[in-house]
Amino acid sequence: MTLHLSENGTDDNLGCYVLGIPDRTGNVHQTLLNGNQELLDVTKRLSYLLTKKYQVVTYVSISGNFTDESIRDVVLEVDKLLSDGRGTQNPLSSTVNET
Repeated sequence: MTLHLSENGTDDNLGCYVLGIPDRTGNVHQTLLNGNQELLDVTKRLSYLLTKKYQVVTYVSISGNFTDESIRDVVLEVDKLLSDGRGTQNPLSSTVNET
């Protein structure tokens, strides 16, 4: 699963990029692929949650100046899209616009 959250779309810098890998015992292992200290904690948490819940390898990238509240709203929307089965569609067909 690949998830890239950005306030400016694909024109934004990479930001923080984390790889999450589940193992057979239910543990999640993570490694930092690109660092941004301001976004590291929230990127790792989102990677962990998605990897743990769906038991798949995740690549999670967050770029921009998200607030804790806006990240929470985005995480809830991503979970809703995945739970509804829309996470396998073309990524452009399920665009989430933040206002």
